[in-house]
Amino acid sequence: MRPDTLHAVEQKVFRISINHGWWDIYLGLLLLAIGASALLDDFGKGEYDLWLMLPILILFFVGRRYLIEPRLGKVRYGPQRRASLRIIAGLTGLAVLLGLALWLISAAAMRIPAGSLLPVVLFAVLALGGFGLAAYLLRLPRLYLYGFLYALAFVALELTGIKVIRTLPALAGGLVILTVGLVYLARFLRQTPLPDIPQEETHGR
Repeated sequence: MRPDTLHAVEQKVFRISINHGWWDIYLGLLLLAIGASALLDDFGKGEYDLWLMLPILILFFVGRRYLIEPRLGKVRYGPQRRASLRIIAGLTGLAVLLGLALWLISAAAMRIPAGSLLPVVLFAVLALGGFGLAAYLLRLPRLYLYGFLYALAFVALELTGIKVIRTLPALAGGLVILTVGLVYLARFLRQTPLPDIPQEETHGR
């Protein structure tokens, strides 16, 4: 196979491997969990960040293992594609750890003047910068939108003093990302069916 043809095939497979929508669904559910946890807290039920995020994380890995990977099969990408996939994996881990890190930063920042603004600014920069970098490197423009929605949600949660209202950007943003992911997933499942697995023939004696 010619190098240019091989590159085109690899690029097509790579686009499928990052456009199946499962990453989007995960990010949407994660933002919804953040908003739902804040909403429960506003109603006096306490925060449930970790309890809500844990099943989402489990769902992500289980769904990817049994829903996505069997349709993609085993693909060996070149160095550039592998680096791009590592970026996605890094974003996934970052999204999980960011909530805990910001909670720790918030606890420390509250002890200094105007310290409550520190985690807000930090999260906005990380969300816009991290998603923006991923959008540029992976050529996925919708990640710019996701970064904006994550930044807006956290700023609203921390700086809006009106209970319940402050959770609306997180809940609405999560629904937007989740809807986009479901659309991509539906297209992926329709266009990429499970491969036929040949069954062993049995011969009667």
